Amino acid sequence: MAILVLPALAVVLGLVVHSLKFRGRRETLAFFLAAAGFGILRGNIIWWITTVHFQGKFPYIFQRHLLGVYHDSFTADAGWILCLYLGAFLAWRITDRVESLRGKAFPLISLACLFHACLSYAVESTAITMGWWQWTLSTKSTVLRDVPTTGIWAWFSVGFDFLVPYVLIRHVRKPGQMWPYLTLLLFPLHMAMHLGNARASDLIPITPYGIYHWLMLLAVLVLPFASDLRLRRPWLPDRALGRTGSGARVPGVGAALWRSIPFLGLAVVVGVLLFCDLGLHGEPGLLIAKVPLALLTLLAVPVVPAWAVLVAAGVLAGIGGRYLLVPLLVPGFYLALRGRELWPRRPWLRWAYLLVPVALTVWHVGWSQAKNKIDMHYWDLVNRGTALAKADPKGAADELQQAVAVKPYSIPAYEKLVVVYAQMQDYDDALGVLRKMLKLRPISEEVHANFGTVYVMMGNYDEAERWFKKALEINPDHAYSRQMLANMDRLRRGEAWKVAPEGG
Repeated sequence: MAILVLPALAVVLGLVVHSLKFRGRRETLAFFLAAAGFGILRGNIIWWITTVHFQGKFPYIFQRHLLGVYHDSFTADAGWILCLYLGAFLAWRITDRVESLRGKAFPLISLACLFHACLSYAVESTAITMGWWQWTLSTKSTVLRDVPTTGIWAWFSVGFDFLVPYVLIRHVRKPGQMWPYLTLLLFPLHMAMHLGNARASDLIPITPYGIYHWLMLLAVLVLPFASDLRLRRPWLPDRALGRTGSGARVPGVGAALWRSIPFLGLAVVVGVLLFCDLGLHGEPGLLIAKVPLALLTLLAVPVVPAWAVLVAAGVLAGIGGRYLLVPLLVPGFYLALRGRELWPRRPWLRWAYLLVPVALTVWHVGWSQAKNKIDMHYWDLVNRGTALAKADPKGAADELQQAVAVKPYSIPAYEKLVVVYAQMQDYDDALGVLRKMLKLRPISEEVHANFGTVYVMMGNYDEAERWFKKALEINPDHAYSRQMLANMDRLRRGEAWKVAPEGG
């Protein structure tokens, strides 16, 4: 975790310095304190929803929990602060390239949210191999290099839930205006949507939070075209671009270094990711996940033509196939923003733009219906396998193997399958299933403890002890592993002790 956390802290400090230099003490305190408070509040609310309301597990688990307030993680807070500032900075640089976008609120917010999605794709792909954290939700995408889509939605929503109220209140609101404060309800509404997991209906099989996420995405896509709301106070002054109010350039290498701090910070983050991907793990295939972030960053550099970024994205998509179709969205969205200038001369463009969110919504409903059928089939197989476990273990194993084939990233079928194999004393297959689970949950104390349990059943107590100790390294409060280690001597002496995998 030190490979990730220490550079991130250095980057956050650099961003604070940049903000003090160009935004002033008041705006710096307002932004960074608000971002830190948002992160702390968000972490604790999500903890309450998942562990108290649903009696489940926190959706993402860090390899090392560093500090934090109550159930919040300082690691996540630092990440959100870094992402929010860099996202707003790059979005401001991109909008400054186009006269019609300059000084408008929603292009800034939307591009910042797009940066969140790009950075999440880049970071999450590396986090999987490094084991910095793991998602307890089975939402991996084969198109996104096994990156959990839940992770991308989480990063994206942080940008939306925080930046919409912050920008409208701090940079748009006029004296006496109260309506911008209503946007503070976005985050509570989002969290409230997570209190229910039931789908809306059979026709629209989408959960409440899924509906919020989709409306959030549509807002990001539509508002820059539907609203001309302008910033009363600029995000950064002209001197942060190296020019005076009259447009004259500000000379000096020192001034250029001050202005470049966010770019240097982003370079540090990307450098850490590349060091992990190439140096530690030797997996050049992970570079695909860094392409959208690279394209968005290039759009923030005025000397790089936007058409060149689009051409580069198209060439990469032709080379990489489906894995590199996603990067086309980055320059595509930017060119769509620029194309809004053509609406007065080409009215048909307005209707063409309108069809995009409509078509996406129709596709999303169809996709949700197909996904719902897969989910129902999966759980039908899991439930049938569970019901057959005692009377017909072989039949149960067949049902659960089918479930695994239907949703290979979903954990419940694996858990049941381990129990069935252990019941059949087919320990080699049980260990094989656990190895697959370990790839999906590399820092799960339950998976490690189940390895220990199977080895106990095999009579290999030294190996069992090693796995239980690994489980306690991940979670020192894991009661099952501690109990098993305390009774290991009794097991070695052959004294009776009931042992069963945790999934059972």
